[in-house]
Amino acid sequence: MKKYLLLSLIFIPINFIISQDCYFGDCENGYGVMKYTDATYSGFWVNGSQNGLGLLKYTNDDAYVGEFKNEKFDGDGAFFKANNEKYFGEFKTGMQNGIGVYQSVEGNSWAYRWKDSKPGEQFTFDEDSNNPPKCIGNCVNGYGKLDGNDGEFIQAIFENGIATYGQIFTASFVYMGYIENNQPEGFGIIATAEGKYFGYFKDGKKHGLGITVNTKEEVSGDRWNMGEIERVKLNPTDFNKQLNQLLDLSIEDIKANEIDRTIPKDSINDQLTLNKNFLTNYSVTYIQQAYVKDKVFVKFPNYGPNKITEEQVKTLLNQCEFLTKEEESNDEYNYKDGKNVSLMLPFLVNNYLLLRIEYPHQKD
Repeated sequence: MKKYLLLSLIFIPINFIISQDCYFGDCENGYGVMKYTDATYSGFWVNGSQNGLGLLKYTNDDAYVGEFKNEKFDGDGAFFKANNEKYFGEFKTGMQNGIGVYQSVEGNSWAYRWKDSKPGEQFTFDEDSNNPPKCIGNCVNGYGKLDGNDGEFIQAIFENGIATYGQIFTASFVYMGYIENNQPEGFGIIATAEGKYFGYFKDGKKHGLGITVNTKEEVSGDRWNMGEIERVKLNPTDFNKQLNQLLDLSIEDIKANEIDRTIPKDSINDQLTLNKNFLTNYSVTYIQQAYVKDKVFVKFPNYGPNKITEEQVKTLLNQCEFLTKEEESNDEYNYKDGKNVSLMLPFLVNNYLLLRIEYPHQKD
């Protein structure tokens, strides 16, 4: 008697009561982490909604990884139950729709075409007379397991003898997702000794947007180019020029540029956001506090695909001829009129790297 196992799997809807604001990053249009009462979402956002790749980890240890559209599972993804049940495949508006594979607690798996989270047509596991050697099931037009060398194997949906969607097991990794030429291609999830990655592949290599979870359960979103993380590059000439222009501004010039004042104007403290960004993409903020030096901050994201690293900024600062490095510090530089330039570490400022300009005390 055939056993349809997945009905216990789907789905625990998230209670979208926010227990706190955006935990870190950009939860409006970018990559960020949001904590809810019963789950944590780490991933990409568009107009304040979960859109694109994301990881939704419930407090009961269930998890969804994959594509979102308007805060619903939509596209390619996988749902993992805490009891070790799994579904990986296609979703539409929060439900299983399309091709997908269900794996039971015991590790047995079945492939179906799904409709509204119910299994429809099953990919046959019945042996085919044209099966290649070392095949169990149907490795021609169905669902089968094809053994390779040294214990490696592919368990997948086969079309015309070619594996198209399923799992690849090797000594160094386990993969589930789309397959081409017996290697990852398109959306998939891969687990290695270093952690897990889910996102996109090309020719077996990470390529495009992806989210990584390391062995410490730290989550990061990056853009990949043929197996290498692709970093945003700051133009040295533009950095040099615009930093020089920013340092030349007086406090009066800065206050004349305000577009947003977050502290009442009659307060002895002041915080202004300027109407001109640094290098187009990075906000500039002026902060005045009683009894301390006035400061200007340029805020660089230290997370996600647009991450700017401390090493990048330090290299550019060292190339600025108008700055003099402090003799006893690797992170502080002096400007001609007494201004001081330094970096604040990301962990101190909610995963933003801050370039700080400190003004000398103003005379009464």
